Amino acid sequence: MFKRLLKHHLKSTWKEFNISFAVIIILGLFLTLSIKSKSSMLIILSSITFTFSLIALIVLLISFIIKLFYSTTYGKQGYLTFTLPISTHALIISKIVAALLYSIGLAVSIFISILMSILLIDPEVLKETSPIFIDIIKIAEITPGTVILFTFYGIVTTLSSYVTIQLACALANTSTSSKSKVGIVILILWGLNVACSTIVAFQPFNLYFLLDFETGKLTLGPLTNDNILEGVLSVWELLVEVGKMVGFYFLTVYVIDKKIEIQ
Repeated sequence: MFKRLLKHHLKSTWKEFNISFAVIIILGLFLTLSIKSKSSMLIILSSITFTFSLIALIVLLISFIIKLFYSTTYGKQGYLTFTLPISTHALIISKIVAALLYSIGLAVSIFISILMSILLIDPEVLKETSPIFIDIIKIAEITPGTVILFTFYGIVTTLSSYVTIQLACALANTSTSSKSKVGIVILILWGLNVACSTIVAFQPFNLYFLLDFETGKLTLGPLTNDNILEGVLSVWELLVEVGKMVGFYFLTVYVIDKKIEIQ
């Protein structure tokens, strides 16, 4: 059922997003050709078009996430959704995965657009910057623990953000009132973020992941004036993000199962 839900989420919007991703790449190419032509008017026109198209795509992504997390669960489709033999876990996770895939698609399309621009404007720029990428790869080989740590941290923070949005939507719909709850969702999101930021700032213990830049060794230890430049991530901050992701997820499941009556 999870695969069917994910397929349904993607099938209803994949055309709009694939076209939008293609438009970003094409407009990036057009901007590059305009720069090569050295026509001021063409450069200004293409820059404005590219910028507004990028903003429109980001707005489209945000609108999709809101629609995915809110309308299909608590709107008119919600009643039909909950009549299906699906678990709340499958419902929530399928939405998160769909949003994550489109977010990755946006990042990839922007990367391709930038890469094409570099290659078309001046391939020598890529040759000059390639040593930087080679050094980054070498650093990754020397300190694989750091790469794994930040990859894990990035995934956790992204997923916790999506889970927080779903929790805000669920809490806003604990009332059976038919009035718009968008303002309530925004207020709850603000409150949750302030609370989490306060908890992170509390910092009950001084323990950090420390990176020795000479040996590439990643260790755990207190942050002091002597090793302040070696501190790459607070253990407490990582624990808060993991706790937020897991705690908010199960709280969302509880709210949907026990506290919400779909009208």
